[in-house]
Amino acid sequence: MSAIRTLRHLLTGIRRASDTGMKVIILFLFVALLPFSADAQNGQSAAGDFEGLPIPSWGIAIIDSFDKPVHPVVGGVVSGGGLGVGIGYTSPPDEKLYRNAEALVSLRRYWSLEGEVGRRSENKRSQIGVFAVARNMNRLDYFGIGPDTVEDDRSNFRLRDTAFGTRGWYSPVAPLRLGGSASIYVPDLGPGASDTVPSIEDAFPVSTIPGGFSHPVFGRYRGVAELIYPFISDPDVAAESDSYRGAYQVAVEAAQDVDDG
Repeated sequence: MSAIRTLRHLLTGIRRASDTGMKVIILFLFVALLPFSADAQNGQSAAGDFEGLPIPSWGIAIIDSFDKPVHPVVGGVVSGGGLGVGIGYTSPPDEKLYRNAEALVSLRRYWSLEGEVGRRSENKRSQIGVFAVARNMNRLDYFGIGPDTVEDDRSNFRLRDTAFGTRGWYSPVAPLRLGGSASIYVPDLGPGASDTVPSIEDAFPVSTIPGGFSHPVFGRYRGVAELIYPFISDPDVAAESDSYRGAYQVAVEAAQDVDDG
């Protein structure tokens, strides 16, 4: 249960946790992280990939931790948000009922939460699940609209967005996957938190800010076809020369303003 305690610490500094959107995200994280057992942590070690290299034992332990179901996460929320760290959980690939979750906080105090719960087919030819994502970016730059903006007009704003929906895929033949998603996306704009740059409403009339401080609701829809080449039927016994593959995608996306149609 140490992962649950760590996740609780990560969420301590998140504001407005009582919002409806946040309740959805935290519920998904709770469902994803609660049911796993300690045995799930006994994943295959990655130490063999670094055999012969002068890496100390504690370094190997850190590397191995990224392959565990409960693992550290290093990344970012958005470009310019700084390096972020957090915790994630990924169900073992042989589980039909999967639960994935991730919580991350960046150096600029941006944060993101994501959770997904779903089901895989026994032959691993299909997968479907429901997901929810929330992000908070409290110091995004804004310079105005058009090609004539200047550095002196720099301001900042907060964007907290929430999305939830369903997604899945089906593989009619081994190298090909067909998938799609449908979700609701809710952006929430507000004053920026920077101490050195003016907030957007102090630098520009609210009437000129795209969307103002309204709370629109959008529907997002995506269809994708993915081809993996060259195809390897059993990656565990593939030759070293076959370890490099490419994934080629064709996708179609659409968005609809649910409020205005």
